[in-house]
Amino acid sequence: MAKNKKDYYDILGVKKDATQEEIKQAFRKLALKYHPDRNKEPGAEEKFKEIQEAYSVLSDPEKREKYDKWGFEGPNLQDFGFSGFSGNGFDFFTDIFDTFFGGFDRKTGHKSVSKRIQKGSDVELRIKIDLKQVVVPTEKEIKYKREVPCYNCNGSGAESQSDIVTCSTCNGTGEIQQRSSMGGLFASVFTIRTCPKCNGTGKFIKKKCHVCHGRKVVEEEKSLTIKIPPGIDNGDYKRIQGYGDIPDKEAIPGDLILIFYVKEHPIFKRNGTDLYRELVISLPQAIKGDEVTIQTIDGQAKLRIPAGVQNHSELVIKNAGVPDINNPERRGNLYVKINIEIPNYQKLSIEGKNLIDQLERIIPKKHDEYIESSEEDSKENNHISKKKK
Repeated sequence: MAKNKKDYYDILGVKKDATQEEIKQAFRKLALKYHPDRNKEPGAEEKFKEIQEAYSVLSDPEKREKYDKWGFEGPNLQDFGFSGFSGNGFDFFTDIFDTFFGGFDRKTGHKSVSKRIQKGSDVELRIKIDLKQVVVPTEKEIKYKREVPCYNCNGSGAESQSDIVTCSTCNGTGEIQQRSSMGGLFASVFTIRTCPKCNGTGKFIKKKCHVCHGRKVVEEEKSLTIKIPPGIDNGDYKRIQGYGDIPDKEAIPGDLILIFYVKEHPIFKRNGTDLYRELVISLPQAIKGDEVTIQTIDGQAKLRIPAGVQNHSELVIKNAGVPDINNPERRGNLYVKINIEIPNYQKLSIEGKNLIDQLERIIPKKHDEYIESSEEDSKENNHISKKKK
C-alpha cells in the first residue's frame, strides 16, 4: 500500500464484500457529515476529499477490481485521484450535485425537484449576567425557542401522506415552460420558470397539517447549559453551532448566538479588565493611616491606607480586577478611590469642637500661594483702606 494512504474500505466504513448500494449509502452519509458547507471543523475538508477519492474507486467496478487485486501499487493505480471517471464516475458527480445543489433529470432534461439542502436560520438570545459571573467560571442554564420539523406531519406540511399529490400544473417537475413570440427568424422562444402553484416543489398539499397549518415547522422550547467565558463583556457573543432553527429533516441546523450583557454592579465600575470602587474613610483615618477590610469582586481583602492620604487619591489592589478574555490567567487591577468624610463643625459636640480648635492651633492654616494681584488692584485696595480710616 502506498505511503500515507488509508484503506478505501476503512475510509467509507464498509466491508470488502459490500454491495454497490451499501457503498453508495455509506458515501452519502459521510459526504453529508463532512461537506465543507456543513462542517467547519479543522480537517473536515481533507476528510471530505478522502471520502470522495475512496468512493470514486470503489463505485467503479473496474477500478475496484484492480484495487482489490493490486492495492495502490497496481498498474495505473498509484494515484486514483479524480483524473477521469468512467462508468459510475458520472453518477458520482451527479450524486454530489443532486445532494447539495439539486440536479437535472437526465431522462426529461428538466431540472429535478430535489432541493438544495437548506441551512436553518440562526437564533439570537440575549443573556444577562452578573459581574461576579464574569470573574468566576460559571455555568448557566438557559431556555430558548427555535423552529423544528412538525412532529405531527414529520415536516411535510400535510395532514397525511395521501394529502400530498403531484402538482398538476408542472407534472411534478417544479417548472413550467412559457412560450414567447419573437418574430423575425425565430417564431417563438420557450422560457422555463418556477411553477407558481407548487413553488417549485413539484408537490401540492390538498389538506394542510392541523398542527403546523402547512408551515412544516413548529416552535420548540429547548434547555441548554452553557459555560460563560471568563472576562466576557457587554456586546460580546458566543456562537453554538447546530442549536438554531431546523427548517426540515434534511436541513443543516442554524446556530445559536448568545449575546452577553453584564448587569451594573452597585459597588464596582468596570473599564476593560480593571475595576473601580470608592471607599469613605474618616478624617482621623486619613491623618493617621489605617488598615481596613474592604469588599472586592472575589470577597473580602485587606487594604492599607497610608498616613496623610489625600482626598480622591487612588489605592491599588493588584490582580483583583476582571480576567482577560483572551488570557483568563491574566487579570486587571482594582482601583480604590478614597473619599475623606469631613465632619460638620456646627454639628459637633462641645468636646469635638474643642478638639478641632486645638487641632487648628497645632496644624497651620493653608493659604493659596498662587494669588496674583495687579498694580491697579493694589491702588484700589489702598484707596479703600484710606476711606475706611
